[in-house]
Amino acid sequence: MKHNSNVPAFLTKLWTLVEDADTNEFICWSQEGNSFLVLDEQGFAKEILPKFFKHNNMASFIRQLNMC
Repeated sequence: MKHNSNVPAFLTKLWTLVEDADTNEFICWSQEGNSFLVLDEQGFAKEILPKFFKHNNMASFIRQLNMC
């Protein structure tokens, strides 16, 4: 994804982590490619969220998604 200053940082980080093959154990694109799936919610919150965001709170992540 090309960096665009009009794209919120949350969406840029989300795109990056879903695109990263190293995170596929936790989060990946759906088969159709039009949505993403969190496959291991606990592992995602513990291992992935802190690498991309300032928290490991799944509820905060979902709240951010709902604001998009």
